[in-house]
Amino acid sequence: MLKEGYTLSDPEKQCMRHYAFIEKVIKFPTSHYNLVDYLCRGDRPLSEKFAYLLLVETGKVTQSDEIKPIISSVIRFL
Repeated sequence: MLKEGYTLSDPEKQCMRHYAFIEKVIKFPTSHYNLVDYLCRGDRPLSEKFAYLLLVETGKVTQSDEIKPIISSVIRFL
């Protein structure tokens, strides 16, 4: 929807800033649209929150397959 020009309402923007949503963006990156870029561009506090969650999620990894989506998110974030 964002790719097609849909504008978010204030409650939708607030939902996208919560830890639970950002955690899903990190663990399940999309190949069609870069949500990381959309969320973090020009928003330093949210970028810091995203970077913190990248570190937390990396620390939770117990199997090598779990790190692949996180690495993809790191690349998009950088």
